[in-house]
Amino acid sequence: MVLHFIDDIQEKLRLLRNINNHLKPRKPFVLVSAYGDQDSAELHDRIDVWKSFFLDAGYENSKVDDMGKVIMETSSISEYLFQTRPIPPNVFYILSNSSTALVVLVLSIYVAERFAGHWFTNAIIKTGQMTLTH
Repeated sequence: MVLHFIDDIQEKLRLLRNINNHLKPRKPFVLVSAYGDQDSAELHDRIDVWKSFFLDAGYENSKVDDMGKVIMETSSISEYLFQTRPIPPNVFYILSNSSTALVVLVLSIYVAERFAGHWFTNAIIKTGQMTLTH
């Protein structure tokens, strides 16, 4: 969405109504917003919960405080979440990537066994062998 580029509330409402008019009847429209009043107690409570999660995960206080400052200064939470800077290899990052690799490996073995002898499976196996030997 582009709502964060529109300052005027009425313009945002017009855009949302325009989108709604183009939807099929009784179909859902989901709107997710990462915005709020930066001075609200609710936002600061949520940031504190977020910080405690990372502190419990073993991050240092200074690192968590720095991340909190970045989030509060970032104009959009999505900019922080989908940034292009490197991701530090924390426990969750390693667990996520290891799990993904394991799923890919298990699925590859399943497909190779299930479709053994199929021309496509043989082509993929030979391609993989050439990749590893040349």
